[in-house]
Formats: sequence, structure tokens, C-alpha cells
Amino acid sequence: MGTRLDAEWRQASMPGGPSIYLLMLGLSAAMGYLLGLVLAGWLLGATLALLSPLAPRAWVRGRSERYKSRFDEQLPFGIETLASGLAAGLSFEQAIAYAEEDLQEPARGRFARVTRWLYLGHTLEEALGRLADTRADDSLALFVDGILLQRQFGGNLVQMLEETASLLRERLELEREVRAVTAQGRFSGIALAALVPVSAGFLLAFNPTYIRILFDTWIGQLCLVIALILQIAGWAIISRLIRIRY
Repeated sequence: MGTRLDAEWRQASMPGGPSIYLLMLGLSAAMGYLLGLVLAGWLLGATLALLSPLAPRAWVRGRSERYKSRFDEQLPFGIETLASGLAAGLSFEQAIAYAEEDLQEPARGRFARVTRWLYLGHTLEEALGRLADTRADDSLALFVDGILLQRQFGGNLVQMLEETASLLRERLELEREVRAVTAQGRFSGIALAALVPVSAGFLLAFNPTYIRILFDTWIGQLCLVIALILQIAGWAIISRLIRIRY
């Protein structure tokens, strides 16, 4: 679990170390417990303490996905620019630096790391290997593996890079189509997850006597806990159903 949390934090390009992530999860659990304790009692508090860390974790995962989407959109252009530099007679180190100038973040930062590692004396294999290790990304792995295989067995590097860029563009188009098809399922999951807390908030604000039984009695608290668990389970099932591997 610690390794997974560390990977999530680093892939989201968050500032600071993963210890901040653990602190965020701990604070959210403490705030959830205090909120449940004030509203009803220790039963709801314990439930919210277990469920509250899901919110910051979902936020970090969403940031990681947005970072990945931007990187995947920029990578084909970076590869094409790299191929153009090599075709013009530049060395690989010079072509990487040339491609870096035309890119935006986050792809620019990844190419800059390779340039920096090469200037520090690392071999190209080591620099590309470290680049692939810093982020688990299929598109980046395809790019790195193609270059490493070409250096081992030979071949036309420029043509290989152009074909890789074309393949990544097709993959990006497929990903956009999949997101368009699964948009209804994603919004259904969001609406389902927000249904209970939003409804409870409105009732507490405008007609608290109608809903206080859920907080003042043991049976009401138990029903509320079961409802929260079922809501999270439904959201998780919908998220799993619309997740397409390709």
C-alpha cells in the first residue's frame, strides 16, 4: 500500500514528498471522525474516518490522470520533433534538447530530465531507463523500448520514431472515443456518490427535524452507515465497469 501511495503521489507531480500525502489522508480521516462524532456519534464517526480518505485519494488520482492525458497528447509531437532533428543530422543528445525547446509541460520536463542526465555523464540507455522508471506510462514505455531496441539491433531510427508517433496518435484518438462513449457512466457514478451527502445537507439546512432521526437513534445511524457503504460500493462498481483496457 505504501508503494502504491508513493507511485500515485509522484505520478500526479505533486510538490513535496509522499509523506505529505500520508498527512493529507490522516487529516481527512481525523476530520471525518470529528464530523461524524458531532453529527451523531462514534459509529458514524468511525465510518466517516474510513471513508473520508477516499476523497483526497480520488483527487490525487484525478490529477494524475489529467497529467497523463496532457503528456500523452504532447508526446507524439515531441517524438516527431526528435525525429526531425535526427534527420537533420543532429546527435541524439542535440535532438533531445531541440525537441525540448518546442514542447510544453509536462512533456518538456521529461525531455529536460533526459538532457540533464546525459550531460551528467549517464549513457543514453541509463537516461531513458530512468525516464521510464519515473512514471508508469504505456506510451512512454513504447517510445523508450523502441529506441533501446533500435540501439541494440540497428535499423532506421528516424522511421521508427515517425511510426511510433503515428501509432501514439491513433491510440490517443481511440482513447478519446472511449472517453466519449463512457461519459454517461462516469457522470452516473459522480451523481450516485453525491446523492446521499447532498440530500442530507439540504434536509439538515431546510428541515432538520425530518432527518434528525438518522442521527439521534442507533437504528438511524446504522441505516446511514449502510447507505454510505452502499453508495461507495455502487460508485466503485460503476467506475470498474466503465474502465476499458486497450
